[in-house]
Order: sequence, then C-alpha cells, then structure tokens
Amino acid sequence: SLTARWTLANANNVNWFHSIHSNAFNGSTNYTLVLLKEDIPTRQPAFPEALTMSQIISPKIKSFLRTPGTARVALDYTFYGGPPNGYNLGVLRGLVMPGELSEGSFHDVSPETRRLLNVSYNKMEAYALRNSFMQYYAVPSDTLGIIAGIQTELGVNRPINLTRVRVLPENRTYDGDSFNNGFYMFDWVVPGTKTVRFETPGYRTDYVIVNVG
Repeated sequence: SLTARWTLANANNVNWFHSIHSNAFNGSTNYTLVLLKEDIPTRQPAFPEALTMSQIISPKIKSFLRTPGTARVALDYTFYGGPPNGYNLGVLRGLVMPGELSEGSFHDVSPETRRLLNVSYNKMEAYALRNSFMQYYAVPSDTLGIIAGIQTELGVNRPINLTRVRVLPENRTYDGDSFNNGFYMFDWVVPGTKTVRFETPGYRTDYVIVNVG
C-alpha cells in the first residue's frame, strides 16, 4: 500500500525516499510531473531539499523519455486543490525524511501505454532518476552514453514490431518486442561516432550516424 512505502522508509532510517509512478487523465495528455509533500499550515515544502531534487528529476525524466509538454513540479496539497479539500498524498504523508513522487508519463496515452511495456524504456526512466541523484549529490557523471529511439515504418509512421537494430563499431544488436512500440536502446556506450543500422526482417536496411557524448 501507499502507507506501507513510507512506513518502510521510516522504519529503516533511510536518507531519501522516492516513489515511482505513472499517471492517467484523459487518454491524450502526457507530460512528466514530480510531486512533493507540502507543509499545510505554511504552504511551503515540508522538506526544502525535496524541492531542489524534484526540480532536477522532472526535466531529467522528460529529457530521457522525450515526454511532450512542460516538465512540472508541484506541492501535493496545492496541486490537489488547496483549502478546503486539498490533501497530502498517502505515499508522502508520513515521511520523516526528504522525498518525492515521480509521474514519469501518462500510461493511458495509447503510444505511451505500449512503450511502458518495454523493459528498456523503463530502464531509461531509471537512468534519469539515477542521474538526478548523482547531480544532487555532486557525484561525477557516468562516462558512458545511451542510444535510443523508435523505429517506424516509412510512409505510415507506424512503430515496427520485433525491430532489430545494430550499433557499430561495437557490433551490438537489440531485438525489439511485439508490443507495437518500435523502441530500441543501447546503454553503456563508449562516447564517439557510431553507426546505427536498422536490420529488421522484412524491411530494407537503413542507417544513421550519431555522435555519443
């Protein structure tokens, strides 16, 4: 349950709390949102550090997942209407340490529903969260990069199932899923100029040149 999450964190004296979620609204809205606990009497963040962290996390997830719209950060009580009916989120309500809740994207948007079925796509969100904590704590950045994208069928812009993508000169391949998302991802990529070849059976071979930072 939501309460069990903060109870577990409090019981183990953790340094920081983060709860990972996805959002839903009307089937067409899609953006990244991070919510943090509001001190209701003062209408300020219950943990100022969580505001700083949230302002890092929200644009970072947007950058990795390419969610449309503006990356948002909000205090929970205000976001849910403020007085007289606003409330603190159950997953944040009992925290005794800084924490926040991320809504990486909206799972009720049809293309996003299909992307969220891909484990590598979820891993992209995990990298965004990891990098946010590294930035907050001034840990040196990862020296390796990521190549990711969506392969679609020319002319109809339809994501391709069972995509096969190769990155050179490493000669690594990625075999996509059959959930109609066309997603592919290579992590742990050494920086430099790479050739990304699209070798999906039944389609002509194509390629692009990318520079990994």
